[in-house]
Amino acid sequence: MDTLTDKHDVLYTAIWLHERGLSVFPLKPRAKKPAIKSWKPFQERLATADELFDWFDGDNNIGVVTGKISGIAVIDCDSEEAAQMVAEKTSNALGCHNRQRQTLLLQIP
Repeated sequence: MDTLTDKHDVLYTAIWLHERGLSVFPLKPRAKKPAIKSWKPFQERLATADELFDWFDGDNNIGVVTGKISGIAVIDCDSEEAAQMVAEKTSNALGCHNRQRQTLLLQIP
């Protein structure tokens, strides 16, 4: 799946992430702003199945809470060289990148 163009793809992806232990919450369509009043509760708990179906049965994007709840950290690097340096110095780098810049996903204990 290269792009999430269909609302079912977004719902499927949110469920897939949730099933793998990542805390997800809705973002406003085509934005990086929460589509809910506060995403703070999801730093402490995972969303329910009902919440996932309510949130992602439309045009919302997916936000992922990083840190202890999801067991990941994200580092955006301004260049490929910076991403390579971080990856070399970090044994828990999972890789990943986007078109604009390198993004490393780190698994944390």
